[in-house]
Amino acid sequence: WRDAVSSGQVAVTSGDDIPTGARAVASRLGLHAVGVAPVADPGGGGAALVAWFDLPEAAVMEFAHASMELRELLGLALERRHHLSRLDHAVRHDGLTGLLNRSGFLELAAGIGHHAAADAGAVTDDGRVALLYVDLDGFKLINDTHGHDVGDRVLQDVARRLRDSTRDSDSVGRRGGDEF
Repeated sequence: WRDAVSSGQVAVTSGDDIPTGARAVASRLGLHAVGVAPVADPGGGGAALVAWFDLPEAAVMEFAHASMELRELLGLALERRHHLSRLDHAVRHDGLTGLLNRSGFLELAAGIGHHAAADAGAVTDDGRVALLYVDLDGFKLINDTHGHDVGDRVLQDVARRLRDSTRDSDSVGRRGGDEF
């Protein structure tokens, strides 16, 4: 059945290659064949519809026909989830540097869900928080002298250096302009 998922084809097979626990439950219910219909996941993961049948011969046509609409609906749901995830990321991250943006940082700092702040390493075991504020001196001169493309590259380089010099559990954000 894993071959069916990787090939993109609907497949029906005996339940012999299915994990023992699932096979035992299906057998008690009189189900002896399993159908697998892969579903495209825009997020890059693998997804499939899986159904058990009591008539292996009839199962192929029945499952192939029934799975077409279900596969389309599941594919749309996965696509929606993927787009919502991308939108959620875009709302909280700076498009230029990839760091938390003002909104994402304020949400983290406000402790919207104290657990989220703790998971991000913003709160220590004893509840203390550390904050380092960085403002680039003379940044306007870089933009005025060399142009915004060069200024953007400077901001990206600073963001990379800040990210590279912090722990994985630390959060780095760009408040706006040249403020990190």
